[in-house]
Amino acid sequence: KVAAAAKNRGMGKYVLLRHRGNISTIYGHLSEISVIEGQNVRQGQAIGKVGKTGNARYRDILPHLHFEVRKNGIPEDPLEYLK
Repeated sequence: KVAAAAKNRGMGKYVLLRHRGNISTIYGHLSEISVIEGQNVRQGQAIGKVGKTGNARYRDILPHLHFEVRKNGIPEDPLEYLK
């Protein structure tokens, strides 16, 4: 479920998803957000487009995706969830 689809100074445009088991994922520096807060999403569904917003907007930084996994609000190694 989309917990936030917003913009802030550091992440720029970002989407925060809440999953079962107190897991959340954050997708930041998006050029475009394709979902709204409260929306249910499915695996594989587009939630936005890669970009360079927020603190990634500088000329030397290429467009990219900031991806973060948190459990109980604490950052985790995302590779443990992508296996």
